[in-house]
Amino acid sequence: QRSFALRPSLLWRPTDRLDVLFTGYFFHENQFPSGYKSTGQGSVQAANDAAANSEWDVFHDVDGEYRRTIYTAQIRADYDMDFADLTSITSYRSLDSYYVDDGDSSPQPVNPRSLNRSDEFQFSQELRLTSPGDQRFEWVAGAYYSFENLRKEIHFTFNGTIPGNLLGLFTGGTAQVQDVIGDNHVTSLAAFGEGTYHFSDQWSATLGGRYTYEGKEGYTNHIGSSVFYGPAFSVQFEDSWTAFTPRLIIDFKPSDDLMFYVSASTGFKSEASLENTAALDSGLNWYATTGKLALTR
Repeated sequence: QRSFALRPSLLWRPTDRLDVLFTGYFFHENQFPSGYKSTGQGSVQAANDAAANSEWDVFHDVDGEYRRTIYTAQIRADYDMDFADLTSITSYRSLDSYYVDDGDSSPQPVNPRSLNRSDEFQFSQELRLTSPGDQRFEWVAGAYYSFENLRKEIHFTFNGTIPGNLLGLFTGGTAQVQDVIGDNHVTSLAAFGEGTYHFSDQWSATLGGRYTYEGKEGYTNHIGSSVFYGPAFSVQFEDSWTAFTPRLIIDFKPSDDLMFYVSASTGFKSEASLENTAALDSGLNWYATTGKLALTR
């Protein structure tokens, strides 16, 4: 395993009212995937034991590789406007991961070169106004935008042509190859505000809310057919959601070391939406009717 990380930061203060903070993060990792050592009886295990000269020996026909690279950058600007502080936060993050391993963890090419790859990035922008502290009425208001792109690729080979291997009973003695490719776009917009009123040094109440819009679109393609993932099919989805989520907090501080509070809040979480459900249902029905696998949907 080899990994390298770098995290620079730079603070720029052009005036007494403005602070601009630049931060970045880079991470790269390159290693072998997990390896498994066989135990038990049988001719394959006997051959493994005869060749082993260390407890660290493994007997995969594919060594595999795991690579992961992450980039992160953020610019935060804080400006003092006397009546409030204006904050801008701009962020970017990307992930590129590549994982190949021996899917069957044995010296036989039963499930060789199992591939799992991700390519994603996210951009977000937030603008926020915050009132000065230590006032009877304190407040915060702002807006938020985010865009996320997620790409995924999975590759499987189920080789049922090896004589005497149990997998051949499921594949009918054939080699089955299947690829799963997906792309998902997520857009989120929100406006929020919250205020806290201090009735006294001991009692205060907070009331706030957030209005959120979130849209998702993308696709999932199953290319090829296999006994474990069903027939080939393609699913496209596109939908959007809106929600208003308020919250209320009442707190009581009888002393500097003790506080009692009551809080009531609501939350929001979007879901996946499928436009072309006929193809997906067909694949799920194929699972159920074969009787070869227990299906959980």
